[in-house]
Amino acid sequence: MTAAHRPICADLPAGSWARHTPPLLCSKKIPAGGSKALLTAALTLALGTATAAQAHDVPSGQPVTLTEVLTEDLHGQAYVRFRFLTPAIARDGGSVDAETAETDGFSLCETMALPYIKEYDLEADQIVVSFSDIPTTFGETSPEATQFFYQFRPENGTCIWELF
Repeated sequence: MTAAHRPICADLPAGSWARHTPPLLCSKKIPAGGSKALLTAALTLALGTATAAQAHDVPSGQPVTLTEVLTEDLHGQAYVRFRFLTPAIARDGGSVDAETAETDGFSLCETMALPYIKEYDLEADQIVVSFSDIPTTFGETSPEATQFFYQFRPENGTCIWELF
């Protein structure tokens, strides 16, 4: 699987989350409210080119573009968040409903997130797959965006659905 990607080594806002970029070309530490800091970096795929995320089949056939992978230590659990741009979920003119997108979220957890976590040796107690019809900034509200969030627990090489 080949993917066109470019690392982003920009300063990140303070918080408990971190961006992950393979390979770790730029790493920084972010204070987590006075607790231990996390390794940071960002995965950004070049838009408009055939990337692993775009080429990846999901059950609905909708186009999906991986925009970033974030790691976070939340309440003593390691979260890895996979954020996707999915224009087909738009409330106005979208062709993919919430139930269909849910199946795609599970598929991406199993076929993309689990292999990614293994390949880059990330710790993950929880995996979150999120979809947005327009680009959004993590941690900021975007009322104009249609967004879906799916949380899983990785166990024995599979994704177990969790309530978000």
